[in-house]
Amino acid sequence: MQLLLITTIIATLAFLAIFVKFWRYKKYAKKEIESRDQQISEIAAEKDQMLLDLQQAKSEASNLRNNKGNSKFTDNILNKNRGGGNISEDLKPLLDEIEILRKEKEEEMKLRLEAEKQIELALQKTGEIQKRMDDWKIIQDASMKDSKNAIIDVGNDLYQKLAKSHKTEFEEERNLIDHGIKNVSSYLEQISKKIEFLEKNNVEFTKEMKDVIANSSDKKTFISQIVKTAQNAIFKTDNNIIDETKDLTNNLETLFKDHGYKSKKDYVFDHDIDDHEKSKLMFSDCIFVKQNQLYIFDFKSQHYFENYKINSKKLSPPKLTELIQEKLDKYILYLCNPKYKNSILKVASSYDLKFDKVSIIALVLSPKEIKITEELGYFTKFSNHTLKILAIEEANKIISI
Repeated sequence: MQLLLITTIIATLAFLAIFVKFWRYKKYAKKEIESRDQQISEIAAEKDQMLLDLQQAKSEASNLRNNKGNSKFTDNILNKNRGGGNISEDLKPLLDEIEILRKEKEEEMKLRLEAEKQIELALQKTGEIQKRMDDWKIIQDASMKDSKNAIIDVGNDLYQKLAKSHKTEFEEERNLIDHGIKNVSSYLEQISKKIEFLEKNNVEFTKEMKDVIANSSDKKTFISQIVKTAQNAIFKTDNNIIDETKDLTNNLETLFKDHGYKSKKDYVFDHDIDDHEKSKLMFSDCIFVKQNQLYIFDFKSQHYFENYKINSKKLSPPKLTELIQEKLDKYILYLCNPKYKNSILKVASSYDLKFDKVSIIALVLSPKEIKITEELGYFTKFSNHTLKILAIEEANKIISI
């Protein structure tokens, strides 16, 4: 069971790691795409401006060509006038100014032609950049598709493993139930033999049984009284068994009553449940609601400490420690099982108890049991599993707050 739980946790962590890695890659890719898109927009704007400048340059070049033709005409006039020697004094400054403008226009024409070449080179580079961006987008899309397929494959594989593990867990639980049924049958057979022995050797028990048979009014009461009488007789016969759980239950119930809480409204013990089907959902437990929080008090650990005290005189310390550790490990797994919590919540819902949070507490009779837990290192283990183990005195602090 532990190996199955560890395998499931590892598989889940692996899936989460892949998901986080994919999410980070997607976030980086999105940021990179936005950056590239912005660069493309800027380059496109520059391209449009360059095209506009180029068009203007061509227009001005055309004008210059026309001016150049005019300049030739002006040169012809000047040459003719210089040859004749009779140029007008008023026309000469104007012709000189036209000559200066012609030279400036020719220089400007050269600069425009050079700018046109630069614009063409820039447009060529822009095309190359655009092509690289398109190639990069194709590679990015392919990479995203591969990552998505990889996550889907991992998810399918994880689902198959979880389904297989749940099937294995179900088979193990079924085997445990079958084993438990066999143990119960064996236990009932032992009780039957013990009752026969008591009937033969214990006059007091025989008298009590006859009184039960004579005073029982219905079948249910009859069976209940028979079992109770047999248990009392067996416990009296074997002094090594100490049932402190009853004292634990009585002390807790007394605390509830002393603080004014009402049964089946503020708290519910397993023996308070009238419905037979609901009673199967709680065994050696008590639920208590206060300030929108549900407290589940579980008493079953008290049996482990009772056996620990009894066996301390029979077993060696290493064997005794191994025995209690094995029981506490199974007990922690039992309390952490969602089925345990869900069954208790069904009972709470049936009594219309209102709460937002849930705390599971293993309740023991005295600080001696807490000390044993701390010495074995299990007090921390309970905390690590979001569980608590408290003595009845500590529970009183919760109830009285």
